[in-house]
Amino acid sequence: MRVKTVSGKNGKIVFPDGSTISHAELEKEADQWASGEIQAKTIRQLVGRPRLGEDIGKVMPIRIEPSLISEIDRRAKREGISRSALVRVAIAKYLAS
Repeated sequence: MRVKTVSGKNGKIVFPDGSTISHAELEKEADQWASGEIQAKTIRQLVGRPRLGEDIGKVMPIRIEPSLISEIDRRAKREGISRSALVRVAIAKYLAS
C-alpha cells in the first residue's frame, strides 16, 4: 500500500483512500498492538486477475485451426473483449441452447 507522509510537527500519514493518521496516533496503536491490547486484523489479499465467475477457472487446452483462431480474434476485437472471453461466451451460449 502506498502512503504519503505530510511532514511537520504534527505530520500525518495519508492513505490512498484519503484517510489519515498522525504519527502520535500511529505510535500509540503500535504500542497497543505490541502489548496485546489490540489485535491486528488479518487481511487476505488475492493477487492476480479478478475471478470471472464464482469459482476459480481451470485451464483447458484445446486445439483450434489457425483460420478459426483468426476469426475468433477478429470477432473478439470487434466486440472489445479478449479471445478467452469470446470463447467462454460462445461455449456458454452453445450449452444453453
